[in-house]
Amino acid sequence: MLVGVTRLLERDLSLSEGAFNSYTATHYFNATGGSLLTLEDTDGYSYFLQDTNANGVGIDSEEDGTYDGYTLDLDDAFLIGMPENSSTKPFTQLRLMDWPTATITTWPIQARSVKIAGTWGHASVPDIITQLTIRLTRLLLDSHKGGGAQIIPGIEDMIKLPDAPKEVRGIWYSVKQQYGRRLFATTISI
Repeated sequence: MLVGVTRLLERDLSLSEGAFNSYTATHYFNATGGSLLTLEDTDGYSYFLQDTNANGVGIDSEEDGTYDGYTLDLDDAFLIGMPENSSTKPFTQLRLMDWPTATITTWPIQARSVKIAGTWGHASVPDIITQLTIRLTRLLLDSHKGGGAQIIPGIEDMIKLPDAPKEVRGIWYSVKQQYGRRLFATTISI
């Protein structure tokens, strides 16, 4: 049930599976031009990046699926993890800086054009996530004591159950504020 509630949290927050745990993997992202790459897949799930492997960021600039046009990592002066100055929180975006030795200063506009191999998720599960997962699991177990089917509803439904303590609602709203989908400001020209 703990794993089920954890996956439910990730889904309801539009985060990749395993977002609150540390794991190594390679993920592919669509680039939309400009200097900023948001770590979000085509399904709209966001990723947290702790660090890249050496030359772990590959860009398929030739559209041939080889990712050998340019390779970078977070040790390069012209690739910055965002938010900046985040020593304990993982990155949600990568920014290419205009730098004298940089061979590329903008991401291409192309589907699956960026491959990132590295360490993903959080180095340790954030305390607020642990608290919420335990409380939601307890709430779910208590709601099924009468023999109800073991169906896991959405989080919003769970916190509205009659036995749901108000503190669980407060923790959920804090988690949504900290980790939920971030909408970035866009400029519209008329």
